[in-house]
Amino acid sequence: MQFEPGWLMKTCRAAHISSMMQNSPSLIRSVGLNADTPVPDDEAEELFALMNSRFRAWTGRSLAEQMQRST
Repeated sequence: MQFEPGWLMKTCRAAHISSMMQNSPSLIRSVGLNADTPVPDDEAEELFALMNSRFRAWTGRSLAEQMQRST
């Protein structure tokens, strides 16, 4: 898997713009969504896999290995 510099920022920005174009702030509030709602487990696992892959490409270590070294 290849990542270009700034891929996460660009992906999040594109998702935010798309969401704002398709939904008004009042609609989002009316369905009770907020930033404190955790993502579902499958989406969290997908995000972790992407972040772990990118971190390994940068450092040669997994996120878990880095956490062990930081403690």
